[in-house]
Amino acid sequence: MKWMLVFELVYVGYAVVMCYVNGFQAYGSNGAGGQLLAFIVGTLQSLPILVPVLHMFWFFHAIKMRLSRKQRKRQKQFQSQMSAPRPGSGISMHKCAICGRTEITNPELEFRYASACAITTIRFFEK
Repeated sequence: MKWMLVFELVYVGYAVVMCYVNGFQAYGSNGAGGQLLAFIVGTLQSLPILVPVLHMFWFFHAIKMRLSRKQRKRQKQFQSQMSAPRPGSGISMHKCAICGRTEITNPELEFRYASACAITTIRFFEK
Protein backbone atom coordinates (compact mmCIF):
# COMPACT_ATOMS: atom_id res chain seq x y z
CA MET A 1 0.00 0.00 0.00
CA LYS A 2 2.84 2.36 0.85
CA TRP A 3 4.50 1.69 -2.50
CA MET A 4 1.31 2.53 -4.36
CA LEU A 5 1.24 5.94 -2.67
CA VAL A 6 4.90 6.55 -3.53
CA PHE A 7 4.27 5.57 -7.14
CA GLU A 8 1.21 7.83 -7.34
CA LEU A 9 3.07 10.81 -5.86
CA VAL A 10 5.99 10.33 -8.26
CA TYR A 11 3.57 10.14 -11.18
CA VAL A 12 1.69 13.26 -10.03
CA GLY A 13 4.99 15.10 -9.55
CA TYR A 14 6.06 14.15 -13.07
CA ALA A 15 2.73 15.37 -14.48
CA VAL A 16 3.06 18.72 -12.68
CA VAL A 17 6.63 19.21 -13.88
CA MET A 18 5.55 18.41 -17.44
CA CYS A 19 2.80 21.06 -17.20
CA TYR A 20 5.44 23.68 -16.39
CA VAL A 21 7.83 22.35 -19.06
CA ASN A 22 5.10 22.53 -21.70
CA GLY A 23 4.21 26.06 -20.60
CA PHE A 24 7.83 27.21 -20.86
CA GLN A 25 8.27 25.50 -24.23
CA ALA A 26 5.23 27.28 -25.59
CA TYR A 27 5.65 30.77 -24.08
CA GLY A 28 9.07 30.95 -22.39
CA SER A 29 11.07 32.20 -25.38
CA ASN A 30 9.22 35.53 -25.55
CA GLY A 31 11.26 37.32 -22.83
CA ALA A 32 10.23 38.12 -19.26
CA GLY A 33 6.56 38.54 -20.13
CA GLY A 34 6.54 35.17 -21.85
CA GLN A 35 8.16 33.48 -18.85
CA LEU A 36 5.53 34.95 -16.55
CA LEU A 37 2.83 33.75 -18.93
CA ALA A 38 4.50 30.32 -19.08
CA PHE A 39 4.51 30.14 -15.26
CA ILE A 40 0.83 31.12 -15.11
CA VAL A 41 -0.09 28.57 -17.79
CA GLY A 42 1.90 25.85 -16.01
CA THR A 43 0.20 26.66 -12.71
CA LEU A 44 -3.26 26.63 -14.26
CA GLN A 45 -2.56 23.33 -16.01
CA SER A 46 -1.26 21.73 -12.82
CA LEU A 47 -4.21 22.81 -10.65
CA PRO A 48 -6.55 20.00 -11.84
CA ILE A 49 -3.78 17.56 -10.95
CA LEU A 50 -2.91 18.99 -7.53
CA VAL A 51 -6.40 19.75 -6.17
CA PRO A 52 -7.53 16.08 -5.91
CA VAL A 53 -4.21 15.12 -4.30
CA LEU A 54 -4.52 17.93 -1.76
CA HIS A 55 -8.12 16.94 -1.14
CA MET A 56 -7.01 13.34 -0.50
CA PHE A 57 -4.42 14.47 2.08
CA TRP A 58 -6.94 16.81 3.70
CA PHE A 59 -9.56 14.02 3.90
CA PHE A 60 -7.20 11.45 5.44
CA HIS A 61 -5.79 14.03 7.85
CA ALA A 62 -9.35 14.79 8.98
CA ILE A 63 -9.94 11.09 9.61
CA LYS A 64 -6.67 10.78 11.49
CA MET A 65 -7.38 13.82 13.64
CA ARG A 66 -11.07 13.03 14.05
CA LEU A 67 -11.12 13.79 17.74
CA SER A 68 -10.33 17.20 19.14
CA ARG A 69 -7.92 17.62 22.04
CA LYS A 70 -10.79 17.95 24.49
CA GLN A 71 -12.41 14.77 23.25
CA ARG A 72 -9.15 12.81 23.43
CA LYS A 73 -8.53 14.06 26.99
CA ARG A 74 -12.06 13.14 28.04
CA GLN A 75 -11.74 9.72 26.38
CA LYS A 76 -8.42 8.99 28.16
CA GLN A 77 -9.90 10.06 31.48
CA PHE A 78 -12.94 7.82 30.94
CA GLN A 79 -10.78 4.83 29.98
CA SER A 80 -8.56 5.30 33.03
CA GLN A 81 -11.66 5.43 35.23
CA MET A 82 -13.01 2.25 33.66
CA SER A 83 -9.74 0.36 34.15
CA ALA A 84 -9.49 1.40 37.81
CA PRO A 85 -11.19 -0.85 40.39
CA ARG A 86 -14.75 0.29 40.81
CA PRO A 87 -16.40 0.85 44.15
CA GLY A 88 -18.77 -1.97 45.04
CA SER A 89 -16.86 -4.56 43.04
CA GLY A 90 -17.57 -7.06 45.83
CA ILE A 91 -21.27 -7.07 44.94
CA SER A 92 -22.44 -10.41 43.67
CA MET A 93 -24.13 -10.91 40.35
CA HIS A 94 -26.29 -13.86 41.43
CA LYS A 95 -28.20 -14.34 44.67
CA CYS A 96 -30.47 -17.20 45.63
CA ALA A 97 -34.03 -16.01 46.16
CA ILE A 98 -34.67 -18.56 48.91
CA CYS A 99 -31.58 -18.68 51.14
CA GLY A 100 -29.67 -15.58 49.97
CA ARG A 101 -26.38 -17.33 49.12
CA THR A 102 -24.23 -15.71 46.42
CA GLU A 103 -21.46 -16.84 44.06
CA ILE A 104 -18.98 -14.83 46.12
CA THR A 105 -19.82 -16.53 49.42
CA ASN A 106 -20.22 -19.97 47.84
CA PRO A 107 -18.16 -20.30 44.64
CA GLU A 108 -18.86 -24.06 44.45
CA LEU A 109 -22.56 -23.45 43.70
CA GLU A 110 -24.09 -23.11 40.24
CA PHE A 111 -26.79 -20.47 39.84
CA ARG A 112 -29.57 -20.94 37.28
CA TYR A 113 -33.06 -19.70 36.53
CA ALA A 114 -35.67 -21.84 38.30
CA SER A 115 -38.40 -22.58 35.78
CA ALA A 116 -40.48 -24.38 38.42
CA CYS A 117 -41.11 -21.09 40.20
CA ALA A 118 -43.96 -18.90 39.03
CA ILE A 119 -41.94 -15.74 39.56
CA THR A 120 -38.53 -14.98 38.15
CA THR A 121 -36.07 -16.21 40.74
CA ILE A 122 -32.54 -17.44 40.71
CA ARG A 123 -31.84 -20.57 42.72
CA PHE A 124 -28.64 -22.47 43.28
CA PHE A 125 -28.12 -26.10 42.42
CA GLU A 126 -25.33 -28.33 43.69
CA LYS A 127 -22.79 -29.13 40.98
